[in-house]
Amino acid sequence: MEKAKTKKTINDFGNQWKIHGELSADHWTSDQMFRDHFPKDFDFSILKGAKVLEVGSGSGRILHMLSNYQPSQLTGVEPSKAFENLRINTADIPNLHLLNTSGSKFDQKNLDVIISLGVIHHIPHADKVVNNVFNSLKKGGYFIMWVYGFEKNITYVVLQKILRSFTIFLPDYFLDKFSWLISYLFDFYGLISRVLFSSRLSLSGYYKNVYSKCGRKEKKYIIFDQLNPSYSKYYKKQEVYELLKRNGFENIELYHRHGYSWTAIAQK
Repeated sequence: MEKAKTKKTINDFGNQWKIHGELSADHWTSDQMFRDHFPKDFDFSILKGAKVLEVGSGSGRILHMLSNYQPSQLTGVEPSKAFENLRINTADIPNLHLLNTSGSKFDQKNLDVIISLGVIHHIPHADKVVNNVFNSLKKGGYFIMWVYGFEKNITYVVLQKILRSFTIFLPDYFLDKFSWLISYLFDFYGLISRVLFSSRLSLSGYYKNVYSKCGRKEKKYIIFDQLNPSYSKYYKKQEVYELLKRNGFENIELYHRHGYSWTAIAQK
């Protein structure tokens, strides 16, 4: 059952990257967007000259962001059939090595930093990936992951679960059009939240600081990404901590990004 769900999720993303795999030079691919995942006091200098690997490279968006920090070695891991699209999108990144394999199977050692933004929450067997990450880092190396959060999102999680009960069965073409419509509805929700509720509604912080700064194409993709995958988990803070702790990590720091998701920074 777990293998079937994993295979279906990888296939979902493979199809998704073929639709939304084009990268544009705007906020969606900016350094500001990258830094928004981290606490303000995060030391980005750990990336310069480091051996860095990304789990779940998708279209290559994060790899481009990481390359700005001049790692000595950069590796992208992507298991889906959109791997060739990833290769094309990242052809100009220096010192880059791409692996067409999964987060639980890549074979690398003595890495300085492993990063995975927006991926672990789509992996049913997350422990297998996190354990492989731990074994691939050098002593003192960092694992940085960003996942959907459960806290303060209960209403949204329930609504999203109801929508996904039928959107996961929609052909990608129709889901793309449906996501376009929902993207406008979320803009209206953001306006209502700001004008009538002083941004106290669920996801209002995310809308203001992330979603509203994106173009329509990226807004549509964000919605599509919520409604398409076969598997999504919204992590509680304690679940994030325990996932890392039981796989050997120490010095675990958790950052509640805009009150809706979790960025975890841990060391081996």
